[in-house]
Amino acid sequence: MRFLFVLIPALLLGMACSDDSPTDNDPPPPPPQDNTFSVPAEHPTIAEAIAAASSGDTVLVADGTYTGDGNRDLDLGGKSLIIVSENGPLTTTLDLAGDSANPHLGFLMNSGEDNAVIDGFTIIRGYNNNGGAINIQSCDPTIRNCVFVDNTAPVSGGAIWCKAGSPTIENCTFVGNHGQVGSALFTNTGGTAQVSNCLIAYGTGELAVYVNRADAVPELRCTNMFSNEDGSWVEDLEGADTLFNNLAVDPLFCDSAGADYRLQPASPCAPANNACNNLIGALKTGCQ
Repeated sequence: MRFLFVLIPALLLGMACSDDSPTDNDPPPPPPQDNTFSVPAEHPTIAEAIAAASSGDTVLVADGTYTGDGNRDLDLGGKSLIIVSENGPLTTTLDLAGDSANPHLGFLMNSGEDNAVIDGFTIIRGYNNNGGAINIQSCDPTIRNCVFVDNTAPVSGGAIWCKAGSPTIENCTFVGNHGQVGSALFTNTGGTAQVSNCLIAYGTGELAVYVNRADAVPELRCTNMFSNEDGSWVEDLEGADTLFNNLAVDPLFCDSAGADYRLQPASPCAPANNACNNLIGALKTGCQ
């Protein structure tokens, strides 16, 4: 059975049930104010802030839903920038609005952006041949605290595509992404992705994590993969569900049909309920 989940930004912006726990996942810490380029206060679009910034600078994105030109197809152009939302993925969405007639992805990093960071966004509706939301080549960025929903790659890497790079992917949630191979992540030769505290569910296509070369098998720790079409912990990842505190269990989302991908208090991805004692995924518990 195929699953398709379409994220409705408005639901993420105002969920009725809440939990004030400060321990599960709080907004990213505020970056230093020096060399910080604010969107939209100082720069109307994320692309304009990237153009104005230099390696080591921070692009700080305020709450809201960002779409259209200037807020998608974001090429970092060799700059190792910190691109971070002000208050995390529940309140900051990049709606790429891509489809087969108008393909768009979120971020392109293929010019040595080894220390770049993408932090705290919900990224939806990307459509790109390789990497529906993020395309990484020959660099080692960090992607953390992000939610990927309904991104599509007709060739490979529904959410993230990586070749000859070793990205760090931590505390991210992947739901309902589609890739011909690799609904959440596609890895190719020349690097080893480090994946930790991530939640990967309901992807469609051949495998959730697809490894194209034997030297590109990612290292997964404290990661839960559940109900992905064609399997999760199989082929190159067979047996990894029993290693490094990985899981293969229902994450107990608050309301997946209503696009609420926060966790029920009993979720095995909540810090108190897993051997890692860490939040697994980008979104904390919220519904009672």
